[in-house]
Parts: sequence; C-alpha cells; structure tokens
Amino acid sequence: MGKPKSILGIGRVLIDHVVVVPQYPVVDTKVLVDEHWRQIGGPVPVALSTAAFYGIQTAFIGPVGEDENGQQIMDDLSARKINMSHCKPTGVTGFAQIWTEQSTGKRTIAAYPGREITADSVLKLDQAIDDADIVHTDGSSSSVAVRAANRKREQGGLVVLDAGSKKPGMEELLPHVDLLIASDLFCRSWFGREDVGAQELMSLGCKSAVRTLGTEGAIYVDSEHELHEPAIDVTPVDTNGAGDIFCGAFLSGVARHWDPSRSLKFANFVAGYSCGFKSNTTLPNSEPT
Repeated sequence: MGKPKSILGIGRVLIDHVVVVPQYPVVDTKVLVDEHWRQIGGPVPVALSTAAFYGIQTAFIGPVGEDENGQQIMDDLSARKINMSHCKPTGVTGFAQIWTEQSTGKRTIAAYPGREITADSVLKLDQAIDDADIVHTDGSSSSVAVRAANRKREQGGLVVLDAGSKKPGMEELLPHVDLLIASDLFCRSWFGREDVGAQELMSLGCKSAVRTLGTEGAIYVDSEHELHEPAIDVTPVDTNGAGDIFCGAFLSGVARHWDPSRSLKFANFVAGYSCGFKSNTTLPNSEPT
C-alpha cells in the first residue's frame, strides 16, 4: 500500500472544561455537578490526536496563547506525537464550557474561540504545508486555510474540511476542498435544514463527502461509491468530540490508503466507542471485527 501519508491540521484549539450534570437546569436555577475535568478541544487537534494514536505523522497550526492554557496545549499535543513546531504562542488561549447531561451523554457548549490564525503568527507556514500530504482544516482562520488548501491542491495533495458549522470565508475555501465531512449543525447553518445527504453535499464542489448522522451512523459518497455505515450499539457517557474523533479515524484510514468502506467503518466504530467513556482520548486499539 505504500508509506502512510502525513497530515497538517489547521484550526481552533481550546481548553475544554467539561461539566457533567444529572440533567440540564432550567433558566435561573441551580444544579449540582456530578464531576468535571479539563481537556484539549477543537475539531482539528482532536482529529490529529486520533490519527496520531493510530500511527499517522501529524503537525498542527492553531492559535495557542502565551498563558498556562497555551502551555498545556503545547505540552499535551507534543506528548501525543503531534508536531507543534510551527505554532508561535501569542495572546490568550481559547476555552469552552461544556455541559454534559449524564442521562443522555448529550452536551451544550459555550465557547470563547480566541484569536484567528494569521500567516505571520505561524512559523514557516509554507514549509509546514509542503511537508504534509493532507491538509485538514475546520474552516476557521479562512485566509490561512485557503492559502494552505490552494497550495496543497496545486501540489496534488488532499484537502479535507471538517464542516462542523458554517464559518466566515468558507465560500472561498470550499472550491479547494477534496473531502467534505459535514455535521447536522453545518447542514442547518448552510442549507437551512438537516435532511441533507452526502450526494447533495457534493454539489458544493468537493470530490467526496461524508455526512455524519450521530445515532444513525454515517454515509459516504464519491463518483464510484455510495455507502452507509450504521452506528454501533453503545451507552453514551460523553459525546463531546465524537465528530472530531470520527474525522481523525477516517483520515487515518485515508492516510493508510484504505478504501472508503474500510475507512468509514473504522471511523464509525472509533467515534462510537469513544462515546462510552469520559474525555476525548479514550480510543480502541483495534479495528471492528
């Protein structure tokens, strides 16, 4: 199959404070917290952490701050074997408050995203792009994402967009995207409805598309395939980051030259498995049987 491809991720990075409550309180009331913890969040760093866990070479560019949270991000992601050498810490690190309902595993998020990434806030941006086979972005910091996507496409590489939601400048980025991975929230914000299939996502100009469907699994489509993978049976404990983990697992399959069916099955399994545990770093060590 050849040497695995390497991935450069460009996107937001946050410190998540995850709070577990028995049920969401109504407005202007109080509820006691069952447990809480801090973890690194953001679609791209979580995806890269997943890919790196499965042995893929990864590098990250994101808005890391010059503060305690920023140092935790640099240390933790480096420990996960993600190349952080292109990040130039400055300013304040973004954060998110994530309330997880214990009975359902569903979550509600309030986030401060921090600063945008600019070309002058990255060390050796073009070298980082050139060194990777795949560029993976969440669509934030659109000027850097577009520059990276355009340069990678010109080199014959692969550009992947985790479309978690509609972001400013995404219209300029989409023409450079090969693989679009879209959520319910993106479909609502872009199309005004959730009943959008992978085939319709292809109309945005990508070569292939994945539509994540939560408890219904995921679908994949390109010019030769139209696949559906049902969700695995799991009792949800924490669904935070499941979509990001899905992206990282799918990309690890792509990087290892797997066919779409195997990559989709693996991503669906890994994301579903992770929902049965606290945090966004508990992953299975093997493929589904």
